[in-house]
Amino acid sequence: MKKVTRQATRSTKFAADLSNLFFLIAVNAILFNLLNRSFIVYFLLLFMLGVIVVITMQWRKELEINIMRAVRVVWRAGFIILVITYTILLPIGIYITYL
Repeated sequence: MKKVTRQATRSTKFAADLSNLFFLIAVNAILFNLLNRSFIVYFLLLFMLGVIVVITMQWRKELEINIMRAVRVVWRAGFIILVITYTILLPIGIYITYL
């Protein structure tokens, strides 16, 4: 992406946005493997709740509400949370699967 956009920051943000989807699927798969339950609906509800919270914060601070900005903030915060969750769950999943 860096060659396409010619901007390192923009390509990094795009890579994080795209990777977020894969981390969401991977964390759900690990949790399904460990607990025999899908959590994708809960993840989506948490993302929607996060967007509502960010929009409420925008409404209280500013006059203009920017929904795309709220979605972007929650999506990127979700990326950080999912990377940490994936990093924690992956060794646990490997250990329990091969135990």
